[in-house]
Amino acid sequence: MQRTLLESALRAGRHELARVLVSERVYLRPCSPFNWLKRGALAEARGDRAAAAAARDEAARLALAGGSVGGAE
Repeated sequence: MQRTLLESALRAGRHELARVLVSERVYLRPCSPFNWLKRGALAEARGDRAAAAAARDEAARLALAGGSVGGAE
């Protein structure tokens, strides 16, 4: 359910709501590549390319370490 809310907030351009949701997800599951991908998507939507790249890099690192990008959480 949280993934759906986060996706909806991102697609609707509700960046502050998306920021709160993704921050909570990263806090609760910092080893989830999905969470870092969404943090990157939010940063990209806000125009922060450096933060977006850093978040995508972290997602890739976690995925290589055995995290699941699309798995159930």
